[in-house]
Formats: sequence, C-alpha cells, structure tokens
Amino acid sequence: MTIFAADKYPPQRIQTLTAQEEIILKKTWAYIIKFLGYPLSINHYDVRYNESYIASTSTENFDESRVFVPVVTLSTCPPPKPLMGKVKGHDPETLPSDSERRIYIDTHASTEKYEKVKVPSDEYYYVFVHHYKANYERSREYSDLINKFGYDEPELSEVVPERSKNRPLVEDSDPDPEPDLFDNDNSSFVTACTSLSQFDDYPAHIFNPSKNGTASEELRFNSSQEIHVAKNNKRSSVYSCSSNRRTLPHGFKVKVTSCKTLHSCFPHYDPKVIHRALNKGTRNDLCDNQVLRFVRARKWDVDKAITMFFKSLDWRVNISKADRLLQEGDVPSYFNGKDKLFVKGMQRCKAWIKGTDRNNNPLFIIEVRKQLISESESEQNQKFFVTFIEWARLFVREVSEAQDKFTVLFDMTGFSLMKNADLAGAKTLAEMFEAHYPESLEFIIVHSAPWAAYKVYEIIKPWLDPTVASKIYFSKTYPDLTRFIDPKYIPALLGGENTDKPEYPVPTLADLSPPKEKDREYIRLKKERDMLFLRFFETTRKWIEATNPHVSELYLQDKLNLSIQLSHNFTKLDAYVRLRGVFDRNGDLNLCC
Repeated sequence: MTIFAADKYPPQRIQTLTAQEEIILKKTWAYIIKFLGYPLSINHYDVRYNESYIASTSTENFDESRVFVPVVTLSTCPPPKPLMGKVKGHDPETLPSDSERRIYIDTHASTEKYEKVKVPSDEYYYVFVHHYKANYERSREYSDLINKFGYDEPELSEVVPERSKNRPLVEDSDPDPEPDLFDNDNSSFVTACTSLSQFDDYPAHIFNPSKNGTASEELRFNSSQEIHVAKNNKRSSVYSCSSNRRTLPHGFKVKVTSCKTLHSCFPHYDPKVIHRALNKGTRNDLCDNQVLRFVRARKWDVDKAITMFFKSLDWRVNISKADRLLQEGDVPSYFNGKDKLFVKGMQRCKAWIKGTDRNNNPLFIIEVRKQLISESESEQNQKFFVTFIEWARLFVREVSEAQDKFTVLFDMTGFSLMKNADLAGAKTLAEMFEAHYPESLEFIIVHSAPWAAYKVYEIIKPWLDPTVASKIYFSKTYPDLTRFIDPKYIPALLGGENTDKPEYPVPTLADLSPPKEKDREYIRLKKERDMLFLRFFETTRKWIEATNPHVSELYLQDKLNLSIQLSHNFTKLDAYVRLRGVFDRNGDLNLCC
C-alpha cells in the first residue's frame, strides 16, 4: 500500500488533489489525448462531462483541510460510489443516464480489474512511433551509434518480452526521419527532454491480431479516430529483447485523426507540435504538475486552461524555441558572434540565480540598473529571460523537496528612469510569467525602488494578471528584505551576508559540446525514456477511463511513479545533451529531481 506524503507537498499538486480537483485533471488530460489522436474509450460527447470521470480513493478521502486518509486496499474495496454533483470546472449538464459512458460505469465499476502497464499496447506504440515518429530508435543518431558500438548495448530495466523467439526481427520499411531540429554542422546532440526526431507525414501503421492470429477486419478506437486495417494478414508483432522496436507488418495502416471539434482552440494547432512540446517539457519536474499549473492559473476551468496550455506549448516550439535555448544556453552565441546584446547581458550579469528564499525556493535576482534602454531589443530580451527562466526551472527540487517555484528579486539600487525604464522589456517579462510560466512564482520582491520606479509600476500593473500582481512586494530596508530571504543569501551589496559577486564564467571551446560523450549508457537512457513516456501516456489513459475508485487509485500511483522515473531519467541524460550553461560553469547548479 502506497501512501502519499500529503503533508510534504503544497495543495493542488498531483500528490495532494481532492476528488473534485482530480476529476478536472482527468478531464483536461482526456481533452489532450483526444486532440493527439490516442485511443480513449470515452467518446467525444461524453468526455465533456465531469461525471464521466471517477475520483480515486485517496482523493476522495483527502478533504479541504488536507487531512490524508490511507488508501484502502483493492481486495477489501466496497462497491464504488460515483462522484455526483457540481465540481470545479464547467459542467453545464448532468451526464445523461442513457449515455455510453454512464452505462459503462454502471456495468463495469464493480468488476473492473487493475492491469499495470508494463508494456504499452500496440495501439499506443504505433501512434507514438509511426504516426509521431517519437522514438529514439528511428533517429539517424541511433543508427550511427549502433554502427559504432554494436547491438549489445545494456538492456532496459523492464525489457519488452519477445513474443516469438524463432522469428527474426524485421526492419521497418519507413524511411529514416530527418535530423533533429537542434542538430547542426558542429554538433549532433539531441535534447534530453524527448526522444522525438523531426517528424514527417509518413502514414502510421497498426496491428491488432485476433485470437486466431488473423487481423480483424475493422478496429475503431473511438468516435474521434478512423482506423483502416488490411484483411487477413497473419503476421504478428515481434519484440526484440534488446530493443524497444517492434516489427511493422506490411499492409496495416491507421489514420489517426485529431478530434479538433472538441475544443474551439484545437483547429489552430498542429498535433505533432503539441505532442513534441509535451515530451520536451518534462524535465526534473512532474508532468502532471506542469499541466496543473495552467489549470490552477485558470481557476479550474478546463476550457480556459486548455486554451492557455496549448498556446504556451505552441509558443515553446514555434516562437521562443525555449527547449533549444535551454539546450544551447549562451555558449554558441558567445562563439559565433550572434545575438551580441544577449551575450552582453550575460557578461554584465544583469540576472543571476543564487541561494533561496525562506521557503527554500531558488532566488532569481535581476539587477535593474544593468538593463539599459539603449540596448533593449524585444527578441534579445526575450531570449535572455527565457534562457534564465529555463535555467531557474533546473534549480527546483519538486520530487525530493516538494519545491516547485522560484522567487524573483528586482534590485532597484541605482535605478535611473532615463537609462533603465525599459517598459517593453518589463511588459515582455510580465506576459511571459503570466502566459507561459504560470504558478511558477513564489514572490516578486521589488527592493529599494526610487519614486520613479513606482511610476513605472503604475504603468506596468494593468498588464499583470491579478494572481501575478498579488505576489509583488515592495521592500525598502534590509529588515524588510529579511522577511523573505535569510541574511546568508542576501547579497552584501544589499546589506546581507552573501559576499559572492556575480561573475560571468567565460566558456571554453570544450563547452561547445555536452560534458559527456555519447556511449552505451546514453543509448540505454534514451530508449528507457521512450518506454517511460509510452507507459505514462497509456497509464494516464487507464486512469482516465477507470470506473472504480480503487482501480483509479492504483493507476494514479503508477502515474506518479512513472513521472518520478522520467525525472530521474532526465537528470541522467542531461550531461549527454545540454551544453554547460552559466550556472554549470560556476558550480552553482547541481541538477537533481
């Protein structure tokens, strides 16, 4: 029996949800899965109702006072009680009694069985691999490394079982995908955040053998997808003991259709972009808690949360290139002479991360006097601050210390209205925190602000989300500052005990490559990451579809465990794929979960 350490985590996280909150998270994930075209048994009509989802045992027993009640074991569970009545989020009507989902809940709840996702289903495997081209073993880098090291790389911790040992592994006939977007002539490193290679529109394939070994004539996942399967093909799927790859039987094709009519924002986005951004965005934090940031920011309104979340995912891939900026940091710009203002900002140390606030959140310090209007360009400013915010995310310790925010200290010492009042930059930063990094700020401390700064704030305030504005505190004196930050972390310039002065650690030519050279362990970690993502996605599906609170609880526990494994996997992969940034080079960043 697993028990969440509920007293350790802040409220409204995956570890501390109430029943109402969990149902909203299930509904949000259902929308995401429907958009991506993965199988989900709840049809596009029923998915809109909160009553289509059943809360897990632990969340049912986790009341508003946050008092945790231990989980009841599955063997002693009573008949499930569907969660009724109004919950947070938009639920305009009651799920009709004759609806497909209502009938399914009523007829399956008492007999539902828990089946741990040890190996992803064929359906999820083929959508992930052959539609989204999302597995590492399809990449050219994998082929190159296998040619270098051979096929006897270490196996995964949970090896995919071999279904037919006397049948040779048949290679897929699909052409190799294009190189990853981050690849260039000087380096071929691939981001740790995902196993995606650049995707193409090559048709996906699927195989679903019947009991007698022949393929069924037609297979339908749900009302949002059309699946066309060739008849009478007797070839079965084959797994390789040392590989995640399954053979692709010829003649089996599936058309995976995004359910774009489910939400008004869906037609504006490419499922491949959203899929890629989801995978890349999971790092040393927890995937569910990243989704919950947007849900909390929109006051548990699923429609608004989905709109905000998808806009941000698209922004990360198509506008800010946030994942690429994290991967490259400042090193390429320093050596290639491009983005000179971006590099100058780094050299001037106008922002740095050092120490924590009193709630143990990383402290992100911005020296406003070093932000010059004369050097302000919106694209350069955005690149600078996106890079620093992404670095700040690496400092959080969500798994080990239940800490998932950071505090920003604006040091206004020496501020000049004529030189430093960069309104465009301030607006960009405010919009960035509100729209793309919601619920990431513990405090915003504006210290030693002159009268001119208050005038600037009056201009900026209307741009701020009320939630962000409520986190802003003005401190004038050193005692005011100690309310938020322990003296040992307050810079000596502001009267504190921290005598370290920010200095720019100049990169060397060695920093143009990640610290570790790709080896067999790297191959194993990349393959492991693919399998963890697949298992996480399919476990999420089973958690959404669950009709029994106790079965749902077990899938919820599995989701959390898989998220933690993904976090640990990222920290191990990081040294193979990310160039050493400012805080790696000065020794302040010790990456962990």
